[in-house]
Amino acid sequence: MFKLTVKNIPQGYVSQAKDTNIDLDFWQFQRWKEMSIIKKVQLIIGATQGCRKLSLMGIKNQYSNLNLQEQRYLYIKRILGEEYAKIINNYDLKTEIMIGNPIELALLIAKILESLEIPYFIGGSVASSLWGESRATLDIDLVADFKIAKINEFINQVQGLFYVRESGIKEAIINQTSFNLIHFDTNEKIDIFILKNNPLSQQEMKRRTLQKVEENEKYLYLATPEDTIIKKLIWYREGNQISDRQWRDILGVLKTQTSQLDFNYLHYWSKEENLSNLLNKALEESGLL
Repeated sequence: MFKLTVKNIPQGYVSQAKDTNIDLDFWQFQRWKEMSIIKKVQLIIGATQGCRKLSLMGIKNQYSNLNLQEQRYLYIKRILGEEYAKIINNYDLKTEIMIGNPIELALLIAKILESLEIPYFIGGSVASSLWGESRATLDIDLVADFKIAKINEFINQVQGLFYVRESGIKEAIINQTSFNLIHFDTNEKIDIFILKNNPLSQQEMKRRTLQKVEENEKYLYLATPEDTIIKKLIWYREGNQISDRQWRDILGVLKTQTSQLDFNYLHYWSKEENLSNLLNKALEESGLL
């Protein structure tokens, strides 16, 4: 029987999951380090589409008598929640449900924002999956420096492709919060967060990095690994430190990027945001402290 032996596992290092042997976890992350972003994109697409296909298959098998509109309602309810299912149910969409490609959708909205000269970057689980351990994503999180003057042009470009509310965009810009887009064909959701005026958010935008995500010269702006970690730590704290998914994403980026990270930047913003204890815990569990 093959036995995996890994030497020099750092003190304090823990596995991503309780049922994963620590040697295997450490070995897996050595492979993640060697993997290109383009390869990780393929893994994200495959994992996300696999989850969606299973969900849709389950609905069709369990409720074989439903029409397309009823199937769509249950499908959206399962992947996005009842609130969004009710919204899309108001539209008479008779076409078959398409399985979404999160990166293709990100490229689509990025192209629209770039055409309107609206700076943006991708964050959330897409960014953490590209910098760390790849996984399926529930939606796309995007930060944009959106101004009220651009609303009409933006709506003209997305109408017919996405569900969008003009009032929702205005409220988000005024309150520096977020608004949603839902893609009609695939029912996938994009959360667009308005760039805030605070120093951390401004640094995130300034530090964004353009990365090639497809061989045919397709690029996306991503939050840097450091900013992805900081933002995930903030979300983890705001969620009462109970989200295994957020914590796993944080460790995934740390374990994959290791020496490539700007630790001075991480410690500075962790101190500014009162995250130092959480960052130190994450560094220890990643074998970096």
